[in-house]
Amino acid sequence: VDCPPSRSGLLNISTTPYRWNTPHGGVSLLPVFAMGDFNSVSNFRMELVNEDGNAQRVTVQISLSAFKVLDSSTNRTVRSMELSHITRWQCRGGSLTLYIKGPRDVEERQLTLEGSESVVNNALDTLTCSCMQLAELLQSKQSEMAQETADNLSALVAGGGKKKSKLATADEVDYWRKPDKAGWMQCQGEVMKSWRKRWFVLKGGFLFRFMNNSVAEGVKPRGVVDLSKVQDVRTASGPSVKPNSIQLKTMSGGAVTYVCDSETDLVEWISALEAAMQRICRAVAGVDDEPAAAVSGGAAPAGGAGGGASEW
Repeated sequence: VDCPPSRSGLLNISTTPYRWNTPHGGVSLLPVFAMGDFNSVSNFRMELVNEDGNAQRVTVQISLSAFKVLDSSTNRTVRSMELSHITRWQCRGGSLTLYIKGPRDVEERQLTLEGSESVVNNALDTLTCSCMQLAELLQSKQSEMAQETADNLSALVAGGGKKKSKLATADEVDYWRKPDKAGWMQCQGEVMKSWRKRWFVLKGGFLFRFMNNSVAEGVKPRGVVDLSKVQDVRTASGPSVKPNSIQLKTMSGGAVTYVCDSETDLVEWISALEAAMQRICRAVAGVDDEPAAAVSGGAAPAGGAGGGASEW
């Protein structure tokens, strides 16, 4: 691929040709990294869509060692993550959304990038090639962690940005219809650690976070907690903890805290979250006839909780 930067947004690729079937169909001769070369970097001019909806001009850098987003004017790193921390992605026209979750994260975060359709497709092709090559490199390692990471990357590529699971994935849940519970809670920002009021929807074994209560099919969640990965839900306590706080902990040691408006809301949320986790356990054990999955029905009420556990 040899396109002028002004047209394709592709700045430079220090790589060797690699022939493979692209996610968009056909065969790509897109240059990608020389096998084992962690110093080679591909750069793309795109825009980062922030949580408030504003767009920021950025340079996206993709390498075998990391996926980085840099401010175009200052060259400051805005986001940085290992490829193995990308859990899935969605590509629609000129928009690419990545879902990220580190080993100690409880909530799955989303990163939305926009550009021309050709730039987005080139970036996705490069990301896919990078995951494939990193998986091949890790397969040669003897450690159990390297093998697990390689398997996850291979599954991500094979699934076209999604990993197959016995349980429903977040993409398969109709969070805009009849939630198990919905309401306002406070959470901390990803970069600025100030407390912000956000709308949460509990549905299908996932806790979705939105900017407000205008939840519809076309509205993407700003964060997702996979309750199948949560080990414990409890009332948070401590000298610096806000009243009516809920803490979710994972087996890997990660934790996230949410603050409810009242003690009544606290009790209701804990009860709903624990019930959702119990249904997941039964589904995995094969006790339930149906796994934790999406439920079709009417639109979710915008101002309060939706349907209860009977909606499963």
